[in-house]
Amino acid sequence: AFLMQEVAALREQIQEDRAETAEQRQADEARHMREVAAITRRFEQQAEELRAEINTSRIEQEASTIEEVADDGGNGCTHIYGEAEGRGEGSGDLDESRRSLV
Repeated sequence: AFLMQEVAALREQIQEDRAETAEQRQADEARHMREVAAITRRFEQQAEELRAEINTSRIEQEASTIEEVADDGGNGCTHIYGEAEGRGEGSGDLDESRRSLV
């Protein structure tokens, strides 16, 4: 009879231990999920800050380019488009390379 009581007590202790272990596992999983969510939020915030920084840098670059062209009086465009006066559509002028294609 004593052994039966001892076995019953051990079974009860095992069940309690299992319940405690399951509760601890659930608590650990919940804590882990909170940590992952916090890290994810931090990464998302850093990514947003970097995107904003990149956009600001782009805008500053474009503004700088516009200022350079404005400071040059707009004459800096000739290196891009070449000397094209008198050759626009409707002017009647054709250079030699275009004339050979016609």
